[in-house]
Amino acid sequence: AILAEAQSTSNGHDLIFATSAASATPTEAMRIDASGRLNMMSSAGASPVLYHGNDLTSTSPSTNLSFGNEQNGALLIYTNSSEAMRIDASGNVGIGTSTPSAKLEVNGGGTATSGGTLVVRQDGDTNADGIALTSSNATSHRFWKDATGKLNVGPSNLPSALVQDLSGNVGIGTSLPSETLAVESASNNAILLNSPANRYNA
Repeated sequence: AILAEAQSTSNGHDLIFATSAASATPTEAMRIDASGRLNMMSSAGASPVLYHGNDLTSTSPSTNLSFGNEQNGALLIYTNSSEAMRIDASGNVGIGTSTPSAKLEVNGGGTATSGGTLVVRQDGDTNADGIALTSSNATSHRFWKDATGKLNVGPSNLPSALVQDLSGNVGIGTSLPSETLAVESASNNAILLNSPANRYNA
């Protein structure tokens, strides 16, 4: 059904669309208000909004397309009947989580944390579960944490080339650094210090 508001020169006029079951009183499902905004599921306009304009409160013509929630709630995106992403009332974005604790939180199933601008929760404890950084080169670099909590960095064919454990020890060529810096090499010199005048190997 399409409903009409009482005509008056003292207020704007909305175009209202309503639906109902058989023999029931139509209930508003959507309206186009006097500003040209498309409001869904609300008679007051404080609702999910699709609007051609500068923002949700502007009535000035614009090339922008704005959509959002005028209430103190979240903007949700669903796929296959399940929530896939949300922007909460504070502006935090969550993918795979309905309670993002950072400006962007991606949840693959790992342990929750607090703080940080970007939070990535791994789905598992291998290099395939972390972050892959790619370029035009076929080999990507991985940033990931293992089951013991160590941070691992390296190319996909050597994903633990550099390791930092939870005590702050850093390992290069070893995943078990026992000192502040542990450098190991099975074949070549482990450390090279080079300057125009001197070259030192260790």
